[in-house]
Amino acid sequence: MIHILIMAGGEGVRFKPLSTPQRPKQFINIIGAKSLIRQTFERVSSFGEGNKFDNFFVGTNARYIDLVRKEIPEIPLENIIGETAKKNTAPCIGFAAHLISMKDPDAVMICLPSDHVIFNQELFLSTLRTAINVAIRDKKLVTLGITPNSASTEYGYIEKGTTEYSVKRFVEKPDEARATQYAASGNYFWNSGMFVWQARTILDEMAQHVPELYNEISRLGRNVGMPEMINFFQNVPSISIDYGVMERSANVAVVPGDFGWSDVGTWKSLKELAQSGRIELREEVRQVMEEQLRC
Repeated sequence: MIHILIMAGGEGVRFKPLSTPQRPKQFINIIGAKSLIRQTFERVSSFGEGNKFDNFFVGTNARYIDLVRKEIPEIPLENIIGETAKKNTAPCIGFAAHLISMKDPDAVMICLPSDHVIFNQELFLSTLRTAINVAIRDKKLVTLGITPNSASTEYGYIEKGTTEYSVKRFVEKPDEARATQYAASGNYFWNSGMFVWQARTILDEMAQHVPELYNEISRLGRNVGMPEMINFFQNVPSISIDYGVMERSANVAVVPGDFGWSDVGTWKSLKELAQSGRIELREEVRQVMEEQLRC
């Protein structure tokens, strides 16, 4: 069965003052009439089971649980992971993988940030299905790589290997000269931060590459309540899934995508999207954007 994890713990600090610690970027209607997290949910809602979404999870800061429930009431409360300490993406993914593997040892996880924009829905879902097939067939940790349309310095890059879907290396955000080289070569993708794998595969990789995190996961039982969740997030190390696992593993694959993607990471990138004519901003958002870019 396919399970979805939406990662929504960020505080949206780069979108101040519109984004606040009380209501960060993913819960705001920055683009269109719906919040970014609602758009993310609807984008993959076809993976739900009929009218039920028991296979959907959200990882977020504990203080945003009510915001998640308001934006996505379809997801059961017990599937909202309220992180009591900020520990980056690997602990959130590991905790969710444990919960999912308890329900379905053969489960596939799709891990998605909550605040990205995608324009070609059909092609995105087709790319996800390819990634699912690779994850199951080859037992790989699959990341979606975005075909660059510019020499952006805002994203990390993935250099592809010599065989289909293989990865040679991950590269941190480059300077302009290297970004230009990467984009022109045809051998690199932007690192989207979207992942597909079987739950047991990512747990096995965590055991190998981040044993201190895996040890805390292994202490979780079949029935995980609030005390176990609080204890887990207090004790685990803070580490990203990219640094902790993806950059260290030899079991990684990249499935390329060209479905019109942006992580809407800065006011500058938001203005570029608006100028492209692909999005329509509310007047309130446009005014704040122009003020921030003048500063």
